[in-house]
Amino acid sequence: MRKGDRIWLGFLALAVLGMFVWQRLATSEAVYQGKTAHSWVIELLHWDGQSDSPIVQAFAEMGTNALPAIRKVMLQETKSEKILRWINTKQSKIVFRLPFHRDDPNYADRSELTSKLFRTLGLVGLPTIVLLLNEPDTANLAVNFMRPLGCDALPSLTQACSNASLQVRLMAIWGLGVIGPRCTNSEAVISALITRLSDEDWRGRYNSIAALRKLLQSPELVVPSLKNGLKSDRAEIRALTARTLGDFGPAARVAIPWLVESSRDTDAEVSLSISNALKAIESTVVQRAGTE
Repeated sequence: MRKGDRIWLGFLALAVLGMFVWQRLATSEAVYQGKTAHSWVIELLHWDGQSDSPIVQAFAEMGTNALPAIRKVMLQETKSEKILRWINTKQSKIVFRLPFHRDDPNYADRSELTSKLFRTLGLVGLPTIVLLLNEPDTANLAVNFMRPLGCDALPSLTQACSNASLQVRLMAIWGLGVIGPRCTNSEAVISALITRLSDEDWRGRYNSIAALRKLLQSPELVVPSLKNGLKSDRAEIRALTARTLGDFGPAARVAIPWLVESSRDTDAEVSLSISNALKAIESTVVQRAGTE
């Protein structure tokens, strides 16, 4: 066989192999009743909201296999978002706020899809949502998916608080602050949030204090853990810590010496927050003493 023929046959073999691989990849998407997962995501635009709909059944059957299609639809940029991103990269010092979205049908469709995915995935359970939660680029979507699940979502959110990704941790902490106050089984939540008070990133510490403030539970554990927050090098953390202690009222009496010690803070907002916290704690203590 001539050398040229061998090269030609080699190219042909590579082409056949490439087509085979492409077909395998193209058909590897989850399928239910002859429709791909991507098709079922698009079908959500016509979902009537009924829990016994074939669409809900489709996502229940596909489970986590539908995740790639969900991520593709949710993260795909619309034309207006591409334009806005291009402008911001060209003008890095200026952030434009242009009214593209209201005129962009693709954006409107994706907003509706997102809303309906919240409800659908909430109906079929946690596995797919948990995978979304633990990925930085979809964590915010996952927390919103979890909100309809209520207290059942707490274990997954609690576990995600220790994720290596800051974005995942921030969203999980925020989710605990939103869902936690409605639940009675929040001991593990309190413990996880207290642990995150020593998060390596200040935003993790700030979000944890904010979540504990929304919960306002277990003062015997939370109040002592907030002491270091008054000594933070971030003024916003010191101020939020003081406001949180004030919200605990008489249960935070042990914090009075710490607040007095920090009352000369040079930051005006922090100083005001400490003053208000002392008034909230001390006035409540005085009122109670007067009624006893």
